[in-house]
Amino acid sequence: MRRAKPSNSDGKRIELVWPGKTCDVEYAEAPLQTVEIVEGHGASGKGWRNKLIWGDNKDVMGALMAQLAGRVNLIYIDPPFGTGAEFPLATGRHNGGEGRGRFSGPAYSDKWREGMASYLQSMYERLVLMHRLLSDTGSIYLHCDWRTNSALRLIMDEIFGPRNFLNEIIWIYGLGGSSRRYWPRKHDTILWYCKRRNKHVFKPVLVPATSLRMKGMDKKCPDCWEIAAINNMAHERTEYATQKPEALLERIILSSSNEGDIVADFFCGSGTTGVVAERLRRRWIMCDTSRWAIHVARKRLLEMGEASDCKQRQVGDFEIQRVSNGNLPPWVDEEAGTVQVAVRRDPDCPRRVAIELTGYRPNAQRQAQLTSQDLGHWSEYLDYWAVDWNHRGDVFGNQWHSCRTRGNPKLATISTWHTYDKPGSYNVMLRAFDILGSETATVITVKIP
Repeated sequence: MRRAKPSNSDGKRIELVWPGKTCDVEYAEAPLQTVEIVEGHGASGKGWRNKLIWGDNKDVMGALMAQLAGRVNLIYIDPPFGTGAEFPLATGRHNGGEGRGRFSGPAYSDKWREGMASYLQSMYERLVLMHRLLSDTGSIYLHCDWRTNSALRLIMDEIFGPRNFLNEIIWIYGLGGSSRRYWPRKHDTILWYCKRRNKHVFKPVLVPATSLRMKGMDKKCPDCWEIAAINNMAHERTEYATQKPEALLERIILSSSNEGDIVADFFCGSGTTGVVAERLRRRWIMCDTSRWAIHVARKRLLEMGEASDCKQRQVGDFEIQRVSNGNLPPWVDEEAGTVQVAVRRDPDCPRRVAIELTGYRPNAQRQAQLTSQDLGHWSEYLDYWAVDWNHRGDVFGNQWHSCRTRGNPKLATISTWHTYDKPGSYNVMLRAFDILGSETATVITVKIP
């Protein structure tokens, strides 16, 4: 177990105090275990493979510390806002058919045992670790709103130092309700700090000028950003609670990092940071404690630049990992469903096979949590499945997949053909993720003459 403390170098400590506050942050440097590898159009250079990590971000950052302390170039986080609410899974909205059932379980919880004191301690510990991971030329953007922005500003001053504060950015999104008792709340706050003053990367984005004097010209973007929230028909919409628009992350990543830099998001949610970083040729790390978030992020990455049948990969290599402590539960749920499969063989080519899904039965307890029971075909329970044609008993190699997306809500139940080079006995693994948030794995043996 290791310890970390804030390294505010100003000499004058600015501190917010709450009940039970401790400045000693303990963390463990446990190794990361690779669960799945997705081979795209190649690695990102320097032996690097992008990382999507399932687990508590404090554990994840501890696991990354030995390799990446002082090497992360940009951090964006959109943590819980201290709402005291639970955010539900939004399944079945655009995954095919109007009659799909919906799961009533939570995507993630923003409830805190000791209220705001627990929230602030949790954020304090994680921000201390982010400070250690950040490079001397790096910076961090912390996304929050009116509930916690004043408290988080003081915590950031304590950890990063007030002289390393750069901007309080106002994101004006325009959506939301109104009130008879106060002005409508139509913006969030993004606090921007650097690791070392005047060493951080900054290439300001230009926007069209609005004054008559500069008509037709561009100017440096001010600290009030009018970027529309994601509308109901947007292609990028995933229905994941609290999803942020790609345009917002694009502005942050373009202005505060260079191509090839490492961009991290330790509350990744639907995966917007990784999707934009991938498109802008940055290396990236994302993590989340919610398995549903990891699933949604994986699907978005696989969908990038794909043809409608989800087979043509345009995303770079990435791996799905978790923190390993030697006593973890299996990656596949204990309450997983059951999938039935069959092997199809090409009569003209004995080494050519395809995998067909012939049935799926979800876990009965989770199935009971559906808010409607009007699903038709058994395949309507499935959101995604993938195949490893030669599974060797360790890491799952995602070599083919089919997934439901807004643009293509139908799920293929038969894989493409796969041709084996040599005769032999091969273990084929299937992973399936259903609309109840469960992941199932099945291994079958295929004998090739």
